[in-house]
Amino acid sequence: MKKNLVAFFGLSRWGVGAVALTLCAFAPASRADVTVINNLADIHDGGVLTAVDGGTSYAQTFNAGSSGNISSLTLSLGSSSGTMNVYLYDAGTAPALSGGGINLGTKTLLGSVAAGTGIVSLSSNPFLNTVDYYSIALVPAASGSDSIAWNSTTTAGSGGAGTSFYAVYSSANSGLTWAYDFQNPYLQMNLSVSPVPEVPVTGVVMGFGALAIAVGGSLRRKMRPAVSSIA
Repeated sequence: MKKNLVAFFGLSRWGVGAVALTLCAFAPASRADVTVINNLADIHDGGVLTAVDGGTSYAQTFNAGSSGNISSLTLSLGSSSGTMNVYLYDAGTAPALSGGGINLGTKTLLGSVAAGTGIVSLSSNPFLNTVDYYSIALVPAASGSDSIAWNSTTTAGSGGAGTSFYAVYSSANSGLTWAYDFQNPYLQMNLSVSPVPEVPVTGVVMGFGALAIAVGGSLRRKMRPAVSSIA
């Protein structure tokens, strides 16, 4: 590989190393998952909000506080049976105050959660934007006998980049329409995102500098014999 580079570019071994450094500088910097919301460790107030097939659904709103694709989601569940769908609602860059809470916008099906597990089986990994407001919703099927209880806490929020919890919403028609539910506390969950890898600016500058030095040095060495022969 090195011989091929030397032959093609006319670079010294030092120059080949500089080119390799340049390529490394453009490699994306890996970043660990970021916790957006995590209030699972907060004191459970003893209350549960139960989503029932053909009946009530619940959604917890929050501010993202960090951007990236959803990598994991866990809900704190109480006694329940069956399986429920889990949705993500996007309310946009500002809370639209309607009836005292954040207006729920478009929705994306994240997957499902089975009674007793709490870990959502993700079917997609949608992107969350730092400044946007979202809701995680537990939505049952239109008919059936499944029911899942979602544990609650009186703590407004703790842990993660998006520490602000907002209103809880409820729906009496399997998520077709939603109403601000001012009587209920905050629902418990843990949501993380995988940030999009970035190329550090310093790495880009260093890479271009190293490449320029390597190519420039090689050109100077090639020109020296030509100049001496003319003299």
